[in-house]
Amino acid sequence: MIPIAFYHTQGETPAALDATLPPLLEKALKAGHKVLLVTPSESRTHRLDETLWTYSATSFLPHASSGGNNDDTQPILLTHALENLPLLAGRTPVVLAGAEAALPVLISQNPNKVLYLFNASQAALEVARPLFKHLKTQGHQVQYWQQTPQGSWQQK
Repeated sequence: MIPIAFYHTQGETPAALDATLPPLLEKALKAGHKVLLVTPSESRTHRLDETLWTYSATSFLPHASSGGNNDDTQPILLTHALENLPLLAGRTPVVLAGAEAALPVLISQNPNKVLYLFNASQAALEVARPLFKHLKTQGHQVQYWQQTPQGSWQQK
């Protein structure tokens, strides 16, 4: 079965979750992974596209939104549409809260690992908890990571 890592971020807004993405994506790229970042909406995809361009004056995360001519060469590919999920080949999927419908499709493509990020809002927790239990009962190797107030991650 597939390892699925749940990342519980500090803060209760989508913006707080989005702020945690650049360091995680940098780490994935340094480890040699290509990433498929699955968002819950087109507007969120656009906002994250802008965030990845501007999050740091000294860093850049090479990325693009899906639907371009060079999707297969992008280190980080952003998408919100389920029909774009076949672009997974050779990528580590990172699924944001609100895009859970993509998980069965992604898991069926047998990736090496899936990351699922959610914030500390009550609504996000009410989705993440049963999802974690469901995936665990299916036999997946689920892990739970919680962001500390200092911004690091602690496995629970």
